[in-house]
Amino acid sequence: DLDLHDHAVLITGANGGIGRALAEAFAAEGCRLALLAGTRRAELETWVATRPWADRAVCGAVEIADVDAVSDVVGTLRRQLGGLDHAVANAGTWPSDEVGLRDIDPGRVRRVIDVNLLGAMWPARAFLAGLPEAARAGATASSTRPGCIADVVPSSRDHGNTPRWSSSPSATKSLRRWK
Repeated sequence: DLDLHDHAVLITGANGGIGRALAEAFAAEGCRLALLAGTRRAELETWVATRPWADRAVCGAVEIADVDAVSDVVGTLRRQLGGLDHAVANAGTWPSDEVGLRDIDPGRVRRVIDVNLLGAMWPARAFLAGLPEAARAGATASSTRPGCIADVVPSSRDHGNTPRWSSSPSATKSLRRWK
């Protein structure tokens, strides 16, 4: 028991495998859930409807790299739950086929950076904006107190130590220092 009963948790990338596992884990702790998907909101809502904790969850969808859209959706989810106590920036993408740096499409690189870096930054910014000043001052990346921000990133070995993947998770580490 992590003493999180009735805490409200924002989870981005909630329609993927890790996001669903996070939702299950926080729901098991008695949390209320704000689940954020990319383009597959209907799929997320269908899955949530089958869960025993569905009455404690709200769902939203957003282009995670769009700062204004993220701010709006996180604000809506916050109002629906009566506040947010924690945020998990889990949204991420990785193309399934390997392409060498010499041949890679710049748009593909931009999308990975947008989702994996800005997809952590903009939800964190929107989350922090809704906290009282005292909670923002205590926001951290590693606690279960209100104001917690965490991100879920694979190690670089999971994707062949390719720079286009390992650079954006490294950037999210510096984001944890911002408040």
